Amino acid sequence: MYQFQYTIKTQASPTQAWEIYSNWNLWPRFANIYGEILWSEGRPWEVGSRMSIEILRPVRSTIDHLIICCEPAKELGWIDRCVGMTMSQWVEFTPLMNGGTKIHTWGDMTAPEMRVGVKT
Repeated sequence: MYQFQYTIKTQASPTQAWEIYSNWNLWPRFANIYGEILWSEGRPWEVGSRMSIEILRPVRSTIDHLIICCEPAKELGWIDRCVGMTMSQWVEFTPLMNGGTKIHTWGDMTAPEMRVGVKT
């Protein structure tokens, strides 16, 4: 299993940070790896809904996101599936004492070729 995490801080309030983060139409402006992004099932950000994201590089692929938790401006969780890999990812929006928001993201990724206890 591969794990990742990163944190950023912004002067935006949790509500403002969520409004920007949850607008998937802006994602290609933030990272040039995104192609077409669309909701393939359900209403955006509703638990049980699905989002399809085309990734342009390093390998062109499509990722299926299943939303498993969504509390706007607080917490978001999803499960991703793509080319035999599965990833759980979480995003938390935490208000800072002096204003602004800490946005913390973490996740775990598994792939069929991964073996427990074996270094690759």
